Amino acid sequence: MTEITNDREEEAINTLGLPLDPAQMVRIEAVHRGFLYQHLYATACLLTVGRQPNNSTIVERDEDIELLSQTHRRYVQVKTRSRPLQPGDISGVLERFSEIRREHTENRRSGTPIFRIVTNVELGPQLLQQVNGETWPEDVEFITPGTPLNTSQPPAWPDLEAALRWCINAAANVPFGSLAPETLVWKLASRVQYAASGNQEHSFHAEQMPALLEQLLIQLQSFPEPPLSYRPQINEPLLVSQSRIRILTGFSGAGKTAWASQAALHCPQPLVYYDVGNMPAESAASALARELTARFLGRQGGAVLAESVGINILRACARRLEQENIDVTVVLDNAHRFAASTLIAIVEAAPNLKFLLIAQPWSDQALIEARLQIRAEQLEGWSQDDIAAEGNVQNCRVSQEAARRIRHLTGGLPLYVQGAITIIMSSYNGDAELFCDAIEAQTHAEDTPQEIILQQVFDQLTENAQRAAAVLSLCDIALTNDEVLTVVNVAISTPTGAARSLRELKRNSMLINFQGGQVTLHDALRPLATAARSLLTSELEQAILVRLYEVLRESLANDRSIPRLNLIFRLLPQIGQTETLVDIATHEMFHEQGDQRVLRIELENAANNETSSIRDRYWAHDALAYWESRDGGRPSAERLAEMRRLVEEGSLGEREQIGLCFKEIAAASDRQALERAYSCGKELTRQGTESRRMLRYNYAVMLNRFRIFDSVISILDPLIAEYFQFFGIQEEALFMASNMQVRDMLPQPLDLENIKHLGDALSLWSHARVGLDQPPMFRRIHAMKFYTVAQAGRSAVSAGMECVDDFLVIMADAIGARQIMETHVLPLVEHFHLTDLILETRSIYAIVLAWNGEIGNARQELRALGEYLHNPEQTEMLANRSRHVEDIASRRFRLERQRPPSNALSMILNASQPQIRSASGRRAGRAPGRNEPCPCGSGQKYKRCHGK
Repeated sequence: MTEITNDREEEAINTLGLPLDPAQMVRIEAVHRGFLYQHLYATACLLTVGRQPNNSTIVERDEDIELLSQTHRRYVQVKTRSRPLQPGDISGVLERFSEIRREHTENRRSGTPIFRIVTNVELGPQLLQQVNGETWPEDVEFITPGTPLNTSQPPAWPDLEAALRWCINAAANVPFGSLAPETLVWKLASRVQYAASGNQEHSFHAEQMPALLEQLLIQLQSFPEPPLSYRPQINEPLLVSQSRIRILTGFSGAGKTAWASQAALHCPQPLVYYDVGNMPAESAASALARELTARFLGRQGGAVLAESVGINILRACARRLEQENIDVTVVLDNAHRFAASTLIAIVEAAPNLKFLLIAQPWSDQALIEARLQIRAEQLEGWSQDDIAAEGNVQNCRVSQEAARRIRHLTGGLPLYVQGAITIIMSSYNGDAELFCDAIEAQTHAEDTPQEIILQQVFDQLTENAQRAAAVLSLCDIALTNDEVLTVVNVAISTPTGAARSLRELKRNSMLINFQGGQVTLHDALRPLATAARSLLTSELEQAILVRLYEVLRESLANDRSIPRLNLIFRLLPQIGQTETLVDIATHEMFHEQGDQRVLRIELENAANNETSSIRDRYWAHDALAYWESRDGGRPSAERLAEMRRLVEEGSLGEREQIGLCFKEIAAASDRQALERAYSCGKELTRQGTESRRMLRYNYAVMLNRFRIFDSVISILDPLIAEYFQFFGIQEEALFMASNMQVRDMLPQPLDLENIKHLGDALSLWSHARVGLDQPPMFRRIHAMKFYTVAQAGRSAVSAGMECVDDFLVIMADAIGARQIMETHVLPLVEHFHLTDLILETRSIYAIVLAWNGEIGNARQELRALGEYLHNPEQTEMLANRSRHVEDIASRRFRLERQRPPSNALSMILNASQPQIRSASGRRAGRAPGRNEPCPCGSGQKYKRCHGK
């Protein structure tokens, strides 16, 4: 698959934590699913046969699992697959079974051996034939989801969801009622994983199970109960890591303690939770030592306490734990109640223990970080999906845009989200958008929980720090430190004062740092910082917005950041530059980057503003007409009539007349009206000009809508050739070239609009080819390359979605479709802030996951989307795609590869040699190996296709 991201997109993908190699990620996920399935199966054994007298369960020795009784020894191999089991899947297993069988035959092992293969799928026809044959070993059995229940060991399950359900039901029958069944399952599964890694003995003996269960219970007793329905936060850290000392900070309501309690359920290592919130600092060390002694040393630790006093008690306890080889992680909650000196003394007294300090932001935090050379971690809050799901719990359905705004206002912190949803229901009749409007405008009548909690923290700031926070509330993107100082200097006149105020905000965790030296205000503080704008006069606030606009505009010369560009769009009306907004909105790229629907009302106002010039009003209408004609729409007749009136009344020039002609082409309802508008356009444009090329393209767009595909192809072929000639490159040079290579081929500086137009022509040509039931070949991928180079995000996503269709429908390549989705489509939706495309792209992604055999993940993706508020059309689309996933799961459909024409490669590339060099002589791609898939998309090896 050709790599199609440029540096900017690669950076965005990395920022999002997305993989550089999606195929590798698919393999890794499959491996981990297999291990979790195996660990849950071992857990199921511990909960059933493993508890029977004299039985033992062994993990990861000669086999995945071994079940020992007084008379038999069962060797269990666990196999998970996304397709029926094949002979090749178990050939190595059977060889190993033979070696183990020989050990028993020659009396080097006791007990009667039984060999079982547990698998989440049924047997394929070829393997089933072998199993039913006369040569199949009698002592080798299969357990599949369809196998009748066997009391000698647990059943096989089709997926992880079924595995977890079964284990929880089995755990409910264990007479140890103080542990919730799900808690017991996860703790045992983590113990199995820990044993499999070699960190403890691989065996679990039945007589040891009561003691193990009691140990798990004691370990969790001190932790607060996690919420009944815990929602993980974004990128949650591990509770235990290799670092000896860590700090986790967050405002009250961030869910820190709930996270620790929930994570403890899945942690196999020894833990101690200690809340120091209401404890005198002087007694903390001795109290902690007593807790550690009671839990891990028992009666033998009494001498430790008797012989020591003060901090020495903790030192002695730590030494004894080290002698007993007990590695403990101590979780100290509410650590902000202690001075830095107290906490440092505690952690230094026990150098063999690990410490996790959970705290709210406090003044001594910076001192501890500097002294211990650590950096505080923070929880990142709930995702938009979780916010929508939490809304549903309170019968409050929110749209994707509303969920985004709620996350922006609350930082996603759980208590603040829950409080916001409660107020939406009680005071705003369930209208989340109305609530967000009121909070942003500071017109809400009821305080939110975060305002009540954080007001005390905010009130402790100096006035300059509050003014700095008010300034930063005007900007919802990250700025560099220098940029922040420049903007804050408008409100705080001296650079020293501005810098001091920012340091104060950082000390109080009110600023979030990003890589590259960028900072932004913590989202949870935005409502309070917005209220603090009362410290700024209206003239001063306007000056700050102008300075912010200037800073952003200057930065775009070096870094074409999409978030910055979108903020500039929103700033223009606020600083009175509506004319500039109208001018920008007439360019296609305005609609390619971000969801600009919030600015439409500004354009409508500009179009109807009688005090504006005729030309400005015309171009405002032109921008809106282009908006209406996108994605198969048509400009309204009323708008076209007004544009025509303005052209005639203002005696507007050729550019305006051509623009009107293009919109009339887009509005044509039949072939006759189209030809009339096209003829008018030819009279206004000259051959070889960009306006004539755009005219031909727009004409082809309408022919495509009328499904006259042959004519579309005949118009676009010479147009595409003309564009390639314009850029001075050969189309064959694109073959297997990366985005970076394509960008290097193009003349510098880049002509982004014409690059985008070439992508448009290639994409439309591909549409027409598919309309003729012919494959689009490489031109769809080439279109995506040009769109990405041109930063045309919306078009790049659209072309990527069509590529996904091609991979599934034409090439029957589900892995390739997934690679396109995960490497290009989803990151671009995020990077370009195309919020209106989230539902479309993620629901298609669910189908792609299903074709890759990940039915559970596909269902989860659709469930997450189903939590949002949708209009009837979106609801129907989601229901249809859910049904399609279930059809894939039930194998009602299957992918079938379409065979391409025999001259497919040369048809587009006109290339006799697959290794092609660009016009500059630099290699643009490489020849495929003879045993690699043919790049024409046939699915055959190159040597059997175009390499003959």
